Formats: sequence, structure tokens, C-alpha cells
Amino acid sequence: MGPKITVLMSVYNEEKYLRESIESILNQTYSDFEFLIFDDASNDGSKAILKEYQKKDSRINLVLNETNRGLSYNLAEGVLISKGNWIARMDADDIAFKNRLELQLDYIKNNPEIDVLGSYVLDINEKGNEIELRKLPTSHKEIKSLIWTCPFIHPSVMFRRDAIIKAGSYNRNLRRRQDYDLWFRCCAAHLKFANMDTPIIYYRCTNEYFRKNDFKVQVNQAIMGYKGARLVEASPVAYLGITVAFLKGILPTTLRRPVSRALKKFDPRRR
Repeated sequence: MGPKITVLMSVYNEEKYLRESIESILNQTYSDFEFLIFDDASNDGSKAILKEYQKKDSRINLVLNETNRGLSYNLAEGVLISKGNWIARMDADDIAFKNRLELQLDYIKNNPEIDVLGSYVLDINEKGNEIELRKLPTSHKEIKSLIWTCPFIHPSVMFRRDAIIKAGSYNRNLRRRQDYDLWFRCCAAHLKFANMDTPIIYYRCTNEYFRKNDFKVQVNQAIMGYKGARLVEASPVAYLGITVAFLKGILPTTLRRPVSRALKKFDPRRR
């Protein structure tokens, strides 16, 4: 009998935080899992770190890409080849709480109707100092009504493998916002959602986030949002909210951060 859980991670030039992230998974209180890691043709020290850990721990299944394929491609491929019935996402710069997998499995046992399970997160800065506890809607009804806001923190999510395949899995042609696209299709496929009202990961927030999310990414996100809102027959408020998020996103980086902070109290995801 194979492991119940596959932890799925894609790595591209993440040597700075990679060891801490890997250790947080390998030292989980729940230990029966496959750790499926894609190295996406890194050219820093990431690949050497991953090979080192692969030798130490047989739970690590390492896939080495010869060329950079992008996060969406790796996640789609990971869903296909994973051995677990449940897949836990993890990013290479975040840190899982020691009992993350145990808590999520317990929740699923008590709530067997759930297909996609996220959680609150603790945001941390580049040095690992805590910034804030980020809370999200927890019930299926709330999450479904706010699906246009992307009401999951992607690396906190654990999902049922066959349900995600039923919803079409990750679109391997996307380069960014693959989770936003996926949640719309999960909603249209009538999957059941929940967020745990407790943090289970430390989520890394750095200036790199704002650099990566440039004008092109913001345009593509807005188009994705409008299409998704139409797919799930969202209310007119959704179209207004997607437009506001787009306008905020195209501000110069120096303005985007303070404006984002100022608009937090109007973010319908936050509690």
C-alpha cells in the first residue's frame, strides 16, 4: 500500500531557503508520505542540495528537468505521477509547521466531503521574522462566493488527487497564477472547499513577489479572473473586485506595497 500523501514541490534557483523548507517536510510528525520534487533546471546550488537530501531520505522522489518548464508544467506532471491519494503543495521558500500534514489529515478524516483544504498562514519576511497572521474564509459557502479573490494560500493547500484531475488539473501552459485558474475550474466542477482556522505554514513575503508580478502578469490575471467569474456565474461585485485588483497591481512597485497595505481592510478574504 503506497503513501496516503504526496508532498509536491517545484524548485528553480531556490538555494537560499531550500534546506529549511525541505527539513520542515522531512521532520513532520506524520511520516508516511512521498516527497515529489521537481528541479526545473536550476543553475544555482539547488540541484546539489536536492541530490544530497535524496541520498539521505528514501521518501524523496526527485525529477530533474533538462530544461526549464515552469511551475504549472511541473505541478501538472506531479499530479499525474504522484503516488498519494492526497497531494500537499509546498513551495521551496516556505516552512511547514511540524504537524502540518497531521493536522490536515485529521481535518479530512473528520470532514470526508472536503476535496481542497487550505489554511491560515503566518507571513514571514526574508529573515524569517513574523509579519502577520493571514486569515481566510473557512467554510465552503464563503470560499465559493469569494473564489474570484483566490481565497486559498497555494502552498498551504492539500487536495484530493482524483478530484483535481476531474477538474482538469493545472494548466501546464500557464507561467503564473496557475492556482487562481485551477480554483475557478474546481468551483465549476462542484468540488468541496475548506480552510482550517489555524496556520500550518510560514509563508515567505519578500520584495521578489512584487518584482515577479509585473504588468504582464497582472493583465493575464485580470483576463483569467473575468473568464473565471463568467465560468462560475459570479456576481457583478466580482468583476469590480477583479478590476480594482488589476489597477492596484499595475502601480509602480514603490507604490504597490503601501497601497496594498492600505486596501487590506477592504479585502473580502481577510477576517
